[in-house]
Amino acid sequence: MCPLLKNFFHYVILVVVVSVFSACDKISVPRLAFDDKHEPRIPVTITYAFASNLLTYTQTVGGCGLPYTIPVGEIISKTFLQVGQERFMGVRAEPPVGEAQGVSPDGYRIVLSLEQFGFDPVTRSGQEDRYDVFVDLKLHALYEDANGTSLAQSPLTYHQKVRLWVPELTSQSVSCHTDQIDGTVADAAETLAKQMTGVLPQLVQLNTGQQPVAPQPGSPPPALQSPAAG
Repeated sequence: MCPLLKNFFHYVILVVVVSVFSACDKISVPRLAFDDKHEPRIPVTITYAFASNLLTYTQTVGGCGLPYTIPVGEIISKTFLQVGQERFMGVRAEPPVGEAQGVSPDGYRIVLSLEQFGFDPVTRSGQEDRYDVFVDLKLHALYEDANGTSLAQSPLTYHQKVRLWVPELTSQSVSCHTDQIDGTVADAAETLAKQMTGVLPQLVQLNTGQQPVAPQPGSPPPALQSPAAG
């Protein structure tokens, strides 16, 4: 290959690489893994009870001009378990997610239910495969001791505008890349799971009078509320 032609190919490759990285700076790229921060684990065992209205929830949205059904409940439950494994000494789940029966004597049962989920509007942002989305996720957490006594409750709320990149697989595709859609829901669930872990030290202190592990730095956790009567 002549030197002139070889230099031309090198120039074309450089332009393509720069263009790709420039595009990535303008869109929301979902994280491939949770933050690699080794913080002290809260010394409790958590048993999750995911309400059926959460586990079975899905929502169909548009992407690449085609409908896509987001497995919202599945994503949320998996994300809470993954965050819990990093932050608590032990994490279990009741059926149908896990096989836990009862609560460990020094543990807590957390009932998570879905109050609201919104993925609207999904609108083009001026580029053919970019979409601006408002993501709303609101969960309700009820905290119980090993005897089934309701100790407290707290709302968990997420609201964020994100930009997604949802390209078609090919110009004649009947499907499209949906990883960023699922990843956006997982990011919202991760935020709420970390909100909830900030509540647990408060709960330990209220329930046992012991000095709890300091909560995660950052935004203050949602305040604990008395459980609803009845």
